[in-house]
Amino acid sequence: MYCKSFETVARSGMYILGEHVANLEQALASYLGVSYVVTVNSGTDALFLSMKALEVTDGDEVITVGNSFIATVGAVMAVGATPVLVDVLDDQLIDPVRIEEKVTSRTRAIIPVHLTGRPADMQRINAIAKKHGVSVIDDAAQSFGSVYQGKRYFDTHAACYSFHPLKNYHCLGDGGAIATNSEMMYKKLLRLRNHGIDGRLSGCFGYNSRLDEIQAAFLLNVLPHLDGKLESRRQKAGQYIDALGDLVHVPSWDESVMEPTFQTFVIQTEQRDELAAFLHAEDVETKVHYPIPCHQQDAWSLQGDLSLPVTEMQAGKILSLPVSHLMTEQEHEYVIDSVRRFFA
Repeated sequence: MYCKSFETVARSGMYILGEHVANLEQALASYLGVSYVVTVNSGTDALFLSMKALEVTDGDEVITVGNSFIATVGAVMAVGATPVLVDVLDDQLIDPVRIEEKVTSRTRAIIPVHLTGRPADMQRINAIAKKHGVSVIDDAAQSFGSVYQGKRYFDTHAACYSFHPLKNYHCLGDGGAIATNSEMMYKKLLRLRNHGIDGRLSGCFGYNSRLDEIQAAFLLNVLPHLDGKLESRRQKAGQYIDALGDLVHVPSWDESVMEPTFQTFVIQTEQRDELAAFLHAEDVETKVHYPIPCHQQDAWSLQGDLSLPVTEMQAGKILSLPVSHLMTEQEHEYVIDSVRRFFA
């Protein structure tokens, strides 16, 4: 199936902004239940271009979190704005109360990060944004396909996705997309991703951020299988929760509110390092997403001192266990048994 698609692209001679990209954008818009999708070069570019389209610039402030991958804060810096980091809740998701505390006359946007594939409290966040007249840009890099209050698109100004190979829905390299219901923003994004070109004319100076046809062809082929893959991950997450909830802090969710996609399955324990070492010895691979918060990275040094107590505490306790639709039941049970043996 994939080889056929690749051969079709190769023989077409159309490798950029061709039929497969157009078809993918239509398919993604239909899947997400949104008016428009613009594919781009990466999830980072999706954030950057969304802010450019909303005219976020020098002197503006953007509220987001410090426990995301550095790309979230990096995109804010790249447009010249100032990232204003706020703390998170016990579930690692942005605290709406902290958002409102940090809104100023310079605030132009809020970027909630749907970490691990679990949506943040978008009803409250959207209400705060509407109250203060600021934009909301979802960092949905880890949550493509997640459902919140019956929707895959959370009624924001834009949602930004990553198709990096480590994501649940991925291509064979870097790739990303922006979803929006705004026709004006859609038209801006089409120009910005392609050097500002509209037809034959450049109405503005834009960027080179186009998804290749070969990546679009691959993404089109795997999209019909995505929901089954995500349901398998939810089932495995549920089994982890039932088996390990008495030993470690496990994520939880209200099924009447959301359907997470579990890009990662993150537990929290005071014995994180010891548990990770034990599991490594048992041939169980684990990761920490992410060990150093953004405000403690060297790149943040010029922004000054900042304290995010919950973020910093969680950074020393979080551990990602293997979760994949490709795991067999035997492999999954082995991970559970290994964790329980450590605590026994």
